[in-house]
Amino acid sequence: MTKSTLDLARARLKAYVDKDRTAIEALLADDYHFSSPIDNELDRATYVRRCWPNSEKTNSFDEVIATEDGSRAVIVYEAAAAGGAQVS
Repeated sequence: MTKSTLDLARARLKAYVDKDRTAIEALLADDYHFSSPIDNELDRATYVRRCWPNSEKTNSFDEVIATEDGSRAVIVYEAAAAGGAQVS
C-alpha cells in the first residue's frame, strides 16, 4: 500500500523524534523540496544539512493542523525541545 503525502510527512517528523538518520534519508525522494516560514523550497541536500541537526534537540511534535493536496503536505505543529523549550 502506498503511503499518502501526509503519512510520509508524519513519518519524517517521527524520524526526528527517534533520531533516525537512516529513516529520514529513506523518506526523502531525490527531488524532495521543503518549505517553512523561514525556508523556501530547500532541495534535499540543503534540507538535510540545515534541518537534520535539529533532531538532536527535538523530543516531540504535536500536530495543530495537518492537510494534504496531491504531492504537497502541510503540518502545523508545536515541537518540544530538550530542556522543555517549545517551538511552533
